Order: sequence, then structure tokens, then C-alpha cells
Amino acid sequence: MLQKILVAIDKSDISIQALDMAIALAQANQAQLKLIHVLDECDPDEPTFPHISELHDYADLSTALLNQYHDDYQLFINRSWEWLNWQTNQAIAAGVAASCDQPSGPAGSSICHSAQQWDADLIVIGSRCLMGLKEFLLGSVSNHVMHHAPCSVYVVHPKQAQTKAAERNAHEVATR
Repeated sequence: MLQKILVAIDKSDISIQALDMAIALAQANQAQLKLIHVLDECDPDEPTFPHISELHDYADLSTALLNQYHDDYQLFINRSWEWLNWQTNQAIAAGVAASCDQPSGPAGSSICHSAQQWDADLIVIGSRCLMGLKEFLLGSVSNHVMHHAPCSVYVVHPKQAQTKAAERNAHEVATR
């Protein structure tokens, strides 16, 4: 019997489908659910670090750029937490005991580490179904998790109908 289900989510449609599956599994098993959103350097919403090496003669400008980056990054973290908490509240509203965490680092290893630390029975994760050169260049988080997880892994593949995912992600747009 599953008692602890960890679901790794980002802001993609397939990830929201994985969350829906994790909620259904948690309901069916009366399991605890932990949602994680990894702050990964590959996140397209993460602010870009300024190139200040060319500005060594302009210390004030370098400091200003670093301060702006720090402010932008803090805003990015706060918005990510808001989104993650909103998703967690959706699971709670569905009658599931849910919590969340937002680790940082490479997504695959962060997910596996979180599952090990929490002693998860199952990881639920979405797959973008990358193959060939795209998988080689971009990497596959779900593939990494399947091969390094300390527990069973349930991989959710894309479906045609994505209305729930679009509905959930509408909140992200509304809060910007």
C-alpha cells in the first residue's frame, strides 16, 4: 500500500497531468502527497545572471546589476512558491493530506534526493517524451529519476485532452 507519494511538478501541461494522477492515487490509497518544484538553472522563467566581467571598470554598474539580479531572483523564488502553494492547496481541497517543498539544483537528482529524504513509496513525474538528439541535448528528467530513484516511479505521458492542466496553469497567468 502506498503511504507517501511524491510528485515532481513544473509549470508544464504534462506536469499538471502528473499532479492530477498523483492526487487520484493519494485519494485511492489515503496516502500523503508531497509536491516538489525544483528550482533548476534550466527553468525558462529564472532571471538571467548579468555578464559583468566586461564591466570591471564600472564597479557601480556591476553592483547595480548584481543587486537587480538578486531582486529579480528573489521575485522568481517568491512567484514559484506562490504557484507551488496554490497547487498544494488544490490537492488539499481534493481531500488529500498534502505538503510542498522547493529544492534547488539539477532536477533529476533533486527529485531523487527529496524522495529519499521523505522516504517516499512512489514518485509521480511527467514525461515530455523526448527522444534521440533532443533527449541527448536537453536531458530527460524522468529518465534520470527512473534510473536513480530510491522507490517506484510512475511516469505520466502526454494526453490529447489537457483541459485540467490549462485550467490550473491559468492561475499562473492570472497572478503575473
